[in-house]
Amino acid sequence: MKNLPDSILSSKLWNLLKEDHLLTNNIVSIRTKSEAIAKSISTVFPNYTDHSVRHMDMLWKITDSILTEFEIGKLSIGEAFILASSFYIHDLGMSKIANNEGCEEVKQS
Repeated sequence: MKNLPDSILSSKLWNLLKEDHLLTNNIVSIRTKSEAIAKSISTVFPNYTDHSVRHMDMLWKITDSILTEFEIGKLSIGEAFILASSFYIHDLGMSKIANNEGCEEVKQS
């Protein structure tokens, strides 16, 4: 898939997911939308650590470090999709649009 870092494409979790093109296309879509939303986190919380899409992408590599190939192989395709999706939505509550004021500002822009 284009526009995905090699760290994702070479991961054990992606290797499981790549069998279902609908799910992988949805992961790419979720990643794209999450990247756009997450860009406001650093303006809302400038003193916090990185919460950009780079941070989210690193979770694929961390999963490879934590789960063995056997454990990943035991995941259903649905469980793999939920895990991968969670990489991209877990911090979005910190974004500007997560509150009423930020939502209004986005609507006005």
